Amino acid sequence: MKYLLELLFLTLAGPLFAAGALRIADASRAGIPALNALALRLALKDNVAVTIDKVTPKEAAARLAAGRADLIVLEHGNLPAERPRVCRLFAAEVLGLYVNAANGVPSVELRDLKLLLTSARPNWRPFYPLKETDIHRYGLKERAAGYHLAESLLGVETLAPDIFAVGSTEQVILLAGNDPEALGFGVLSSNVPGTVKILEVNGVPPTRGNIASGKYLMCWRYYVAAPASLPQSAKTFLEEMKSAAFARELESSGFFPL
Repeated sequence: MKYLLELLFLTLAGPLFAAGALRIADASRAGIPALNALALRLALKDNVAVTIDKVTPKEAAARLAAGRADLIVLEHGNLPAERPRVCRLFAAEVLGLYVNAANGVPSVELRDLKLLLTSARPNWRPFYPLKETDIHRYGLKERAAGYHLAESLLGVETLAPDIFAVGSTEQVILLAGNDPEALGFGVLSSNVPGTVKILEVNGVPPTRGNIASGKYLMCWRYYVAAPASLPQSAKTFLEEMKSAAFARELESSGFFPL
């Protein structure tokens, strides 16, 4: 399925494009808005006809091998056994777990996290014996950045129905900072006040290094791959993916730039 932006490019600019074409096959889980924004900028700035097709991982790899795609985007688990000549980690979707700074729980085991987010009215006591109160859970509403991230990473269809859902991770963090019994979850944020701390998972904190290596398990990592021989439009696109502007666009749509 082609993104709407391709139709926009061809409709508004059709005959203006004279600087070549760029074909991107996107096999990410739900699309990466920052890629769309970068493609639009490149199309308008350099008169490049950019198409982004949303495809399966198998189709993306096949297109790259057959020369029918200049760039492909894949999640780490779908990378081919024989890595393409150019293969670069550029972003991740990362689940952040937020508790009140006064909470004595430093880490949660992955097996327990699934229970904490799917069971009815969990209590802190199994995880922190000095606390015997119910856990107040805060998550995200549908269409918020990071919605469904917890379900996909935990491999469950739905979370507990009594989780209080809000419109953004910023609101989750605000609630966690004001509720000693809070367990909030959303996308990983670098903007966390002193009243809130981020839980480790299996004893591993969500640092940049641990996310990039996959040691922090609550993330999907995304790579851009390309053949050895690239058109100038693809080289330009790859360079722009290293820019601060692209990193900001990733963050604003709930992704962690790498």
